[in-house]
Amino acid sequence: MATLVPFRHSIATRLLTITFSIYFLVAAIVTVAHMAFEYDQAKKNILADLKTFQNTFQPILSQMAWSINRDALRKTVEGIAAAPNIAGVRIKAIGVEEVSAGTFLDDQGKINSTNSSSKSVFWGAESEAAAGLFGFEFPIVYQAIDGTQEIVGHGIFYSSRAIVFERVKYGFALIILNSLIKTLALWIIFSWLSNRILRQPLASLTDAVQQLDLDKIDDLKIDLGSPRRDELKILEEAFNSMIQKLILARSELQNLNHSLEQKVQQRTGQLQRALQTQQTVSAELIEKSRALNESYQQLEQHSAALLDSHHAMELTLHDLRATQTQLIESEKLASLGQLVAGVAHELNTPIGNALVTATALEHAAGEFQVAIDKHELRKSTMTSFVTNAMGMTELIARSCKRAAALIASFKQVAIDQTSENRRNFNLFSLSDDIISTLRPSFRNLPWMIQTDIPASINCDSYPGPLGQVLTNLIQNAMTHAFTGRDTGILKISARLEADQVEMQFCDDGMGMAPAVLTHIFEPFYTTRMGQGGSGLGLSISLNIVTGILGGSLQVRSEIGQGSCFTLRFPAVAPRRELQARQLDL
Repeated sequence: MATLVPFRHSIATRLLTITFSIYFLVAAIVTVAHMAFEYDQAKKNILADLKTFQNTFQPILSQMAWSINRDALRKTVEGIAAAPNIAGVRIKAIGVEEVSAGTFLDDQGKINSTNSSSKSVFWGAESEAAAGLFGFEFPIVYQAIDGTQEIVGHGIFYSSRAIVFERVKYGFALIILNSLIKTLALWIIFSWLSNRILRQPLASLTDAVQQLDLDKIDDLKIDLGSPRRDELKILEEAFNSMIQKLILARSELQNLNHSLEQKVQQRTGQLQRALQTQQTVSAELIEKSRALNESYQQLEQHSAALLDSHHAMELTLHDLRATQTQLIESEKLASLGQLVAGVAHELNTPIGNALVTATALEHAAGEFQVAIDKHELRKSTMTSFVTNAMGMTELIARSCKRAAALIASFKQVAIDQTSENRRNFNLFSLSDDIISTLRPSFRNLPWMIQTDIPASINCDSYPGPLGQVLTNLIQNAMTHAFTGRDTGILKISARLEADQVEMQFCDDGMGMAPAVLTHIFEPFYTTRMGQGGSGLGLSISLNIVTGILGGSLQVRSEIGQGSCFTLRFPAVAPRRELQARQLDL
């Protein structure tokens, strides 16, 4: 007798539960959809019946309304309201007081009903007796003998949701009963099949595995009773094949045990001989260990001296890093000071123009006021004053806008260069702001800057450090490239390729010798010491590019052929925390 897994824990039960959960959901949706369809059809049939009533009673109602016979009209309405599919009737005839019967809606949309004495009774908007009213309104047309027609009133036939449910309730019961019977029948069939096809064969396989004994497996085989080559048949063949392999492995294991016994005897003799040799070697090792112990003591003394030297080197390195940080901040403040001086000089022109024009406008306004006070104002004087005032105000506005643009550009550059905050920025706008703030520094020098930077390159990086690099590279060209030259051009270009931004700063200046190129990024190395060069600009730029921006900075140059710095950095800069961990590693 196979050991069956409890039904509630079996795979068949899980499969059956999942399958019938889905089936029940689908059956419920289909049943609800079927009931909704039956309800809709019943409601349409009742509406058709209401229209039939309208066609049937149209002549009678029109005749009574035309003859203004309210009693006959009321009896007819009560008779119509007694029909099975009609919940209420309202008749509004010209010249006759409104006649109603059953349950209906008044002109304010409130539910009303009439009792046996035909008196209106107010039910309220939430009455269950007349909830779900629906119907249609139709004109009552009287046709005279001569064929002319005249509308003598309007009628409304009402039905209700309760009447519709009364018509379809037996159909709903049959639909629900049908679904329940089919679900129960399928559940019984699937339970029987899953128990016969899956649960019992798996129980047989479980018993065979539990009874597995390596000493009694010669005749062990299982038969799951599957007539087809399905998963159970393949599992049966795999189990029987495993038994055959175990029989072969048992035979090989017995042979291996016999050979191992022989090898153990041989190795035992070899180990005894090796033990004697080991004792001799151990004595020699003891002597050597004593010598090594003396050497170890000497090494400890040397290690202590090295630790003292290492501590002193760490202190020196800490001082060097602090000095480097101070030098970098000094270089940033020096660059910012040059920007302040240049922007202040640049602002003098628009602000001076605005001040002079405002003074002239004030003087003209004073003369105009004097002419008004003396009653000597002429049209020509007024026209001249208005024309001059418009020109002056336009010049003042243009000068003020120029000053505001310069201040806004300098403000963004100053904020970026005094902080290392990360933000989204446009490379063209950042470069244009940097160049605008630096332009007063080289306005009177015999060289110029040309840019080719697409406006579509947007970056998520550190504009302050990047602006510091751009400033250093431009000032480096200003200081070194064009000395003794009458003309010169610094071309700044950029392109975006595979999320990497490449910027080039190429000048047609003096160029550099190979010996200079070798040391150009070293701190404090400069060919203009004491002549405007500190030797820190390119070193700081390299540290910013490789450290903060996560990029690279390279240069190529030849004497007389100019120099070209290539700056590459990712459009989306790496996180500072990740860079710090990489530097620690």
